[in-house]
Amino acid sequence: MKKLVIFLFLSFFVTGCSATYDIEIYNDTVKEEMNFLELDSSKWDSTVQYGLSYRDLLLASVDYPYPVFYDTVVDENDRIRLEGVEYYDSTLISDPYQLGQRLTYSDFTLHTFSSSSLAKKCYQYFQVVEEENEIKIATSLENLCFQEYPLLDEITIRLKTNHQVVNHNANQVNGYSYTWNIRRENQENSPISITLKKDEYVFNYENEFTKKMIYIAVITGIILIVGGVTYVFFQRKRNHVNEI
Repeated sequence: MKKLVIFLFLSFFVTGCSATYDIEIYNDTVKEEMNFLELDSSKWDSTVQYGLSYRDLLLASVDYPYPVFYDTVVDENDRIRLEGVEYYDSTLISDPYQLGQRLTYSDFTLHTFSSSSLAKKCYQYFQVVEEENEIKIATSLENLCFQEYPLLDEITIRLKTNHQVVNHNANQVNGYSYTWNIRRENQENSPISITLKKDEYVFNYENEFTKKMIYIAVITGIILIVGGVTYVFFQRKRNHVNEI
């Protein structure tokens, strides 16, 4: 038994794939999703490693149990899921335009997110710290994934949150989504840094307020309609009794 250090998708980085890493921090929970994709269909069935094609390696990778937490101790060659160990949900992405793998996990807390295997794989230092009324997420400078996987082209990191953001070093901001674009050319200086307010939230995140108001309006409307129909029914019944 030993720590599973090199477990991330060896097949994905032999043909020049791209990776997209999505994080959503909503209140005190964190969701994580990683997508590895090859868009060039001419490479899907070409032999790339061990006499196998990209598609063959991909299918083997999809079935492999990837532990969620970096400190998990398992047998590196053991494909059996162990009781009590959390694993990523793994699915195949396959259509005429792309072929790849998706890994998801939705049950992180702010505390346990610091031990994410996906995050710690690419950064020697990755930390989520709660200080007073702030949540600070920070990494070391260098993204290590490009060293271990020489043909990796790019990684896009996207973080969405309903928390107020104090500061960040994202390359792009779109509404409540913060994006970092990391390529081989800037791998040595690609830290992630963002600070959130712990108990202060943005207004109408993902149309929450609008959805709630619509829900309240619908429920109120149903109550008024039912009440009106009931009132008319009993009023007519009372009038009928009085006529008799």
